[in-house]
Amino acid sequence: MPSEFEYLNISGMEGQALAERLVLDRREHDVFISGTKIRAEYILNLLASGITTEELLRHHPGLNDSDIEACLLASTAKYSIREAENPSLRENCREIRSISEQWITLHPFQSKKPPVEYRLPVPFISEEARNSVDPWLRAFFGKSSQEAREMLEKRWNGIGHDSLKKIKNLIMRNLPRSIIIHDRQGWVLIERGNDEAEGPDQFLVPPPLSRTRIDQFLDRWPFRKKESLQEFFYNFLGLKDILPAYACEFELPIHSLRELFGDDCLQPEFTKEWQIGMPIYSTAGGDILLIHPTGKLGWFYLGTQEIGHEFGDFDGFLEWYIDYKTNKIGPLEAY
Repeated sequence: MPSEFEYLNISGMEGQALAERLVLDRREHDVFISGTKIRAEYILNLLASGITTEELLRHHPGLNDSDIEACLLASTAKYSIREAENPSLRENCREIRSISEQWITLHPFQSKKPPVEYRLPVPFISEEARNSVDPWLRAFFGKSSQEAREMLEKRWNGIGHDSLKKIKNLIMRNLPRSIIIHDRQGWVLIERGNDEAEGPDQFLVPPPLSRTRIDQFLDRWPFRKKESLQEFFYNFLGLKDILPAYACEFELPIHSLRELFGDDCLQPEFTKEWQIGMPIYSTAGGDILLIHPTGKLGWFYLGTQEIGHEFGDFDGFLEWYIDYKTNKIGPLEAY
């Protein structure tokens, strides 16, 4: 075996069936299945996309069950990556990175193509997965949780509105833990650790959208002049409470409730005033936070088709949101 490679033998792989199944390329700090050019991350991403082991082996006849098992073990077991200052003297190897916990998790309950969670510092990730996400997110690969925190602090350093500073501080109470990739989208996952008693349980932070693009959607509405609203979308558009799914994220006001539901789906007694309200957040239960063209906001209760809690302007909503996320655990709800 070339000197730049060494076998990756880890806890759980001592048996003969799994021994020397994986090799480490010290130049790229990447793991391959022994005797092939197939990256372990490639196998893991195929499995994450919903391909079964049987299908995978049928398309890669040179592999076997033990190769797949070794890849799965590499994603979950404790091991070290070492770099040889003098490859001929193994005792001169120095540890450059230690993997002590599961660093890749699939969330199959979400969809047929489940989100994949890569624990920071993301020791390995396939080129395909890396290139599928926004360049802003790629910068987090290889970073520690503390380094990721500093990157987010830099992103939000220019926030001026007091309420938005509070939201930033609320998010940053806990450390970034993972990168989540789903359907060519990605987020930085910030969640409370087991040893952290305070703060919301999690936030998912997306890459920023350009301000020019955001202004294209906001310029058509009178509430565009509200500085706190504009600054909120500049900094927190796409902020999510739970894993990628169909809701629980802040979105731009694009379509009215009437356009989305149609006149036939809205009850006749539903107030016409709010039919032109536009969703900017949908809960997991289907309730919708609407913003009216005049700038006021209200919760639309899907089950009863009523407008519940109303806010005179966006600042009023921000006060309620900060109080809610400070005192409750779990995704945002309408009550």
